[in-house]
Amino acid sequence: MTLGGARADPAHERAGELDQLQAQPDHARINKLEQKGWVRREHYSGDRRGWPAVMTDDGQKALRDAAPRHVDSVREHLIDLLTPEQLRHLEDISQILLDHLTAPDASSSPGAE
Repeated sequence: MTLGGARADPAHERAGELDQLQAQPDHARINKLEQKGWVRREHYSGDRRGWPAVMTDDGQKALRDAAPRHVDSVREHLIDLLTPEQLRHLEDISQILLDHLTAPDASSSPGAE
């Protein structure tokens, strides 16, 4: 993936591929990751409805390579746009959401799977 004819380095190429996967349904995402060798499916004897996907060493490397770009993007498109006061509000709101999502009864909330 390149912009304006500039050549992207391999880490940015992989990060762009990870971004594109976000727009796909879960099964399509897993299939694509499996084709790239980033995950493998493993049989789980306790439940025949699904096959857990396990990240491979290549998948872990791709994730490590993409992390700096992701952090830079979050900083550029979120953190750097907010004032210190807004960041404190964001932290407060995030904590409320995290507390709700990790509460023992969160799985019984509407929309929980």
